[in-house]
Amino acid sequence: MFLTPAGNGELRPSFFEMYAQQNIVTTLRGAQQYALDVASLRFPFLFRVAARSDELFLILHILLESNSLLKSNATVAEAFYGLRRVPATSENADRVFSAQAHRFPARPLRSRYIVSSLVCETLVPYIRAKLDALHEQISGGAAARLLGEASDPLPPSNSDGRSNHLLRKARRLFQKLYPLLRASFDVCTLLYNILYLFGSTKYYHFLNH
Repeated sequence: MFLTPAGNGELRPSFFEMYAQQNIVTTLRGAQQYALDVASLRFPFLFRVAARSDELFLILHILLESNSLLKSNATVAEAFYGLRRVPATSENADRVFSAQAHRFPARPLRSRYIVSSLVCETLVPYIRAKLDALHEQISGGAAARLLGEASDPLPPSNSDGRSNHLLRKARRLFQKLYPLLRASFDVCTLLYNILYLFGSTKYYHFLNH
């Protein structure tokens, strides 16, 4: 749950504030990847670092968000737009939507709120990016999906055939189920965004619960 120190009587952030701050991290991730790719052309030893850009960004992201949550009760992007987090308890909820910002002083977030915020803001996007990359590899890319074909990363082998067979089945199951899971995640996100836009919920994203 978020609180904006606007001091105008309406402390609920607008949909556009929430949407804008959400896109900052995506922009930073892309900027880091581009910087590493360009630097690798000039300094070849950075190719290994560029190959682990997701892990590097995850570490930097966790450090930045931890520091920001401890100091300002907000992620880096939220603090940039003047937002801060408060526990969504029934007592706080009444105060958030009726009190002035200066009457609602910031209190340090509890450890469990910080940990849950870090998981949602850093680990969930990282895991999703890795699963997207794995699905792209297994499915063979956009061309293979368009033609209805899929690459098999495990060539036939006489040795340890049972393990390879089980792994192929697991990969095929993942290839079929992951798009459904991703679509369900995106639909839930969209529904919460629409509900937040029309003021039907105080949560911009279902992970904010």
